[in-house]
Amino acid sequence: MTPPRATRPLVSVIIPAFNHEQYVEQAIRSVLDQTYPSVELLVIDDGSADATAQIVEQLAQRHSFRFLRNERNLGLNPTLEKGINLSQGAFLSILASDDWIAPTKIEEQVELISAGQLDAIYGTGWSVEGGDTKLIDLGDLEPSFADRTILRSLYTDSSHAPLLQSALIRREAMIDLFEERRLFKSDDWVMLIRLVERYKVGFRNKPWFYYRQHGANTFRDYWYTLPMRTEVIALVSPEPLRALGLANMFRDQAQFLYMDGKRGLATKFLLASMMLNPSPAGWARLIAQLSQRVIRRALRKLIRRT
Repeated sequence: MTPPRATRPLVSVIIPAFNHEQYVEQAIRSVLDQTYPSVELLVIDDGSADATAQIVEQLAQRHSFRFLRNERNLGLNPTLEKGINLSQGAFLSILASDDWIAPTKIEEQVELISAGQLDAIYGTGWSVEGGDTKLIDLGDLEPSFADRTILRSLYTDSSHAPLLQSALIRREAMIDLFEERRLFKSDDWVMLIRLVERYKVGFRNKPWFYYRQHGANTFRDYWYTLPMRTEVIALVSPEPLRALGLANMFRDQAQFLYMDGKRGLATKFLLASMMLNPSPAGWARLIAQLSQRVIRRALRKLIRRT
């Protein structure tokens, strides 16, 4: 049951903003429009070179939230740490300045944390790209969070895990984990793993935020994220699961490369994935992709001859 209005704990939402002039107002308004009555909003501009800081400052003059500016670009984790240290909430939520949250997110999550005596709760969201909005369905994760078997999946694959923007986390747990978070570039993934290892974490297959897809999303720079993910597999995953983790990572890298038309290199990554984690389905997929390359080459040669 939700605590009475007078006793509802304060929730702090921290928005680290950087060069998102076209998106940041929607992120801020989504927090201001929450149905939960006890919300503290902190927005920190991390040295934006566009009009982000000016937009936030104008909004802060008209609405009740705190706005700070870094004198220079410090990066995500130092900016978040500043926000956490300055916040007062019993629960913390982190929102990227190009995303936004559903109006009932905080109210529903506080109720679920209180009812289940949880330390954190994650959910899902909508993927938004251009005019298309698509539900991110992670319904198969609910039972594995309940019995903690989700850990095996988290140790080996970050591509099918809930995102930090969907979460609400107790202050004590966030502070406990943040020191370790700073040691890894794939920090959201490490935080989720450590939370599940050390705390009581819930999950609901309920969309609580909107994940905006655009050309500057970090995950799209797959050559940048490859070493980040490798670091987690090497240093966080248990040794018996590392081969599977690398196999999954190489599989994802192959998919990105195929989408970019780099089929030769993609095939090498897929072959490496199959060697690390052999499976009939995987080999069938590899043979099919190789066959397509052979057929295309033969057709090109035939066309040139004619």
